[in-house]
Amino acid sequence: MLPHAGNRPPLAQQDTQQQYPQHQQFQSQQQPQFNPQHTHMQHHTSNQNMQQMPGVPLMPGVPGMPAPPGPGMLPGAPMSQLANGMSSMSLSPNSHPRGKRVYPQQQGAQPAVPGPVGGRPSPSPQPFNPSPAPSPQPHHYPPQQPHQPGFPPQPGRPAPAPAPFPPSQSVPPIPGYPQQQQQSQHQPNVNPQYQPPNPQGFPYPPRPPFPGPFPAGGPPPVPSLDSLQPRTTPPSVHPLAPRQPVPGTPGTPGAPGAPPARQRIDPNQIPSPVAVHEADQQAHAEGVWLTSTRQAPPLVSTECRIVDDGNSSPRLLRLTTANIPSTPDLSTLSQIPIALLIQPLADPGPGEDPVPLTGSEDVGPERCNRCHAYVNPFVVFLDGGRRWLCNICGHSNPVSDNYFSNLDMHGRRLDLAQRPELTHGTVEFVATKEYALRPPAPLHIVFAIDVSYTSVQSGHLARACEAVRAALPGVQRGCRVGVVTYDKAVQFYNMKPELEGPQMLVVSDVHDVFVPINEGFLGDVDEARTNLETLLDTLPTMFETTRTTESVLGAAVQAVDMALAAVGGRLLIFQSSLANAGPGALSVREDTKLLGTDQEKTMFQSQDVPLWKKLGTSLVNHGVCVDMWVVPGGYVDLATIGTLAALTGGSTYYYQGFDYGRDGPKFVNDVRKSVEGNFGYDAVLRVRCSTGLRTTDHFGNFNMSNSTDVQLAGVSPRTSLAVAVQYDSKLDEKADAFFQVAMLYTTAGGNRRIRILNAAVPVTSQIGNVFRYADMDTTVNYLMKTSATQAVASSLRSVREALTDRCVKILASYRKNCASSTQPGQLILPESYKLYPLYNLSLLKMKAFRGGPDLPSDVRVYHLRLVKGMPVTTSVPFIYPRIFALHDVGPLDESEPFELSRHILPPRVRASYERMDPAGLYLVENGQAILLWIGRQAPPEILRSLFGVDAHEKIDVMMRSMPELDNALSVRVRTIVGYLQSQRTSYMQLQLVRQQADPLLEVELSNMLAEDKSFDGMNYVDYLTHVHRLIQTELAG
Repeated sequence: MLPHAGNRPPLAQQDTQQQYPQHQQFQSQQQPQFNPQHTHMQHHTSNQNMQQMPGVPLMPGVPGMPAPPGPGMLPGAPMSQLANGMSSMSLSPNSHPRGKRVYPQQQGAQPAVPGPVGGRPSPSPQPFNPSPAPSPQPHHYPPQQPHQPGFPPQPGRPAPAPAPFPPSQSVPPIPGYPQQQQQSQHQPNVNPQYQPPNPQGFPYPPRPPFPGPFPAGGPPPVPSLDSLQPRTTPPSVHPLAPRQPVPGTPGTPGAPGAPPARQRIDPNQIPSPVAVHEADQQAHAEGVWLTSTRQAPPLVSTECRIVDDGNSSPRLLRLTTANIPSTPDLSTLSQIPIALLIQPLADPGPGEDPVPLTGSEDVGPERCNRCHAYVNPFVVFLDGGRRWLCNICGHSNPVSDNYFSNLDMHGRRLDLAQRPELTHGTVEFVATKEYALRPPAPLHIVFAIDVSYTSVQSGHLARACEAVRAALPGVQRGCRVGVVTYDKAVQFYNMKPELEGPQMLVVSDVHDVFVPINEGFLGDVDEARTNLETLLDTLPTMFETTRTTESVLGAAVQAVDMALAAVGGRLLIFQSSLANAGPGALSVREDTKLLGTDQEKTMFQSQDVPLWKKLGTSLVNHGVCVDMWVVPGGYVDLATIGTLAALTGGSTYYYQGFDYGRDGPKFVNDVRKSVEGNFGYDAVLRVRCSTGLRTTDHFGNFNMSNSTDVQLAGVSPRTSLAVAVQYDSKLDEKADAFFQVAMLYTTAGGNRRIRILNAAVPVTSQIGNVFRYADMDTTVNYLMKTSATQAVASSLRSVREALTDRCVKILASYRKNCASSTQPGQLILPESYKLYPLYNLSLLKMKAFRGGPDLPSDVRVYHLRLVKGMPVTTSVPFIYPRIFALHDVGPLDESEPFELSRHILPPRVRASYERMDPAGLYLVENGQAILLWIGRQAPPEILRSLFGVDAHEKIDVMMRSMPELDNALSVRVRTIVGYLQSQRTSYMQLQLVRQQADPLLEVELSNMLAEDKSFDGMNYVDYLTHVHRLIQTELAG
């Protein structure tokens, strides 16, 4: 039933009792404990005193070890067991996010009463198999071809024996559990010999460690549970390369007098995003989710149809938790930030209804007289429909005469079906003239192109003209378009359709720039199409002989600001060189000595040139949005010129090492998709909260003239911002907390609109509910935005420490307040946050935050602003990419009706090089690019079917699309690539990567693999145990 505005009682409070997880108690500290609401690890002080617990049968054939539970028993499994302060981990299979785990009956298992379950339903029970699921047998290299540790083996080329070095210590085995062998017995689908490429870029020959603030021998030792003594890294082995012991070396397992060999943690048994995403997708297999459901929304990765029946769709508005703490003390205790993530113009999903439009230009929307909130589904009508009670501030307002309607016997308005603002969480009102500072007009677009020597020689000018021409068909009819070029002067072009061709007018006095054309500079996109295309065809040859190295970007932007001041619009800048002339001239300040140090943050800040900040503010006030396509021929000071895009709500596209043939297609498609998508301009956004709450900090790319109004000169489906919420007073548990987002903007067609987003969230006094309904994806995105903001004022080292500290505090809070009855040596991971350590590790590896002196400041600034404005739908694959095994895909079944959906996708694998079989092909997608990794030993028949060649080295890595070959496999793979590209708002270019043949591309791929070792030396297992230690320290006081 749809939520109705009227005299309806508050929504029932769910889970009014304390929702602490229930734990199974064991007599011995040595036994693992199971519970349905979290995953946990446990200390082992010794292997003695293992005894059978009451009601817990022992595992058959394993003395002293309990058997897995059967149906009806409390599900769960040990995740980690620590011995003498050292860790060895194993995780229960079939874990489900925020729900219970279900195990089929095993021999000897005794039934027990099941514990409470979370907000998400559990998938149907699957047959339990104590060993990992079978998968295609990986290829094993011939044993007679040894390879150097840390480098991929090359068939036919014997590698020199590695130099002896102290072996890395390992973790003692867990009694009663199958151990993972280091060489001979590997898990299925894990290649025992293949190693990732040298992250320094060239696997052959090895290079010395990169220079940096490290002692001789490489970076600091890797934190691990057995590392009370520092690990040493030999100069011949890169610190990221897996270390392999040398037989016969003193201290090496197997050598005379050496201690018994201790096995590593099994990475197959720790939380996996692949399993979590698949379980949530299965939980929403029916494919429809109602927004009025008082449960946590589907994960961002889950595909389903969302029906708006009162609350706004989570595509538009998400909260860090779906149960708001009732007091500020409870919020502080949980350590989960209370925040909103807003994506106001997000596109609806497949099959979903568009946002309804209501109202007229003559009569404005009904608003509260006190807080100015808009009428919504959660207001209550009183006095026979003559008054309505605001859900935001509680004020009673009179109903205007033109909005009056009688109420039925249930207190509902009789015209409820004709009022979408009372039945939908998201709605748009037609704005009246009072909401417009200037007469609304169709979008005006100006393309400003750098024509200096650097732009011409790099091919940027030619590609820019090609991109603009390709984007013209996507410009909405009625819009007006103009072109400006600049080097040491600014060139304007008259586009009047009655002219035989475009006319150029040059303004050389750049310190007193003006617009020399009253009419003709901006022409209708249809009427001026011929002159526009003629100009774009002529520009590359017109400036091909230029030797001008100056670039007066500041003057060109000033001129466009003057031209669009009265109407607003959009400015697309194509820049190639440093703006070194004219007003706001910049100088090179890149200092490589500061890279990787605490003083690096000074290069992330804008230069002390007043023009750029002043110009950005002027553009915002005039409603002009700036998007930048930067193809650097060197240092361009993106921190300064990028201020224009950051303040106006625009996007920055940065193409490092631009190659005309390689990067040209992506460049052209980025411009085309940006122009043809949904776009609004001259926008102002405000968030209102119910009594007791208030908004504080805002994070994203925008400008704020006061503490409440967010100015967005441009807004697109990619626009995203985060808003922090704080408490003014205690909240009432019996009532919901309400949030309303109102955005006033102008459409590309010139219509003034007010978009309203509403959310009603239950209030709880139980910290268990706060965690149960928490949204980890939203929380991580919020922390990513706050960290990108902090990086400009603080060192990157302190930013990374703050990220880890927040992770530790959240998990320690759950351990202390929701699982206090468990043994002190356990690491407790709540179901909703069990991937948090992995996601946090991935944040630390990002180019925006990772350490090291290898990233120029322009690259770092680009990534900081990228993640600062990234929506949660894009951040999830960006943090943990999706990897699909193409060699496991079959041809399309022509007998069944074809549907372009997730069902055509092949199986996913975890983001680690160890999961990638050299005989396979893998598609890696992170929301920004698609990489097709081709194993060295891929079968020739697959290569012929996909690329038309029969050898690995014959594949052309410069191709940007799959060849259209006439076979079923080629059709299936091209369909998969096209489907993945259609899921993202930005264009993802296909890049082929051949194993052991493209070292630089393999390095870029290795940076995307979240579970492998980072530049700081930690992989997933290392970081998980490191976090465990910090949690123990936190709990100890």
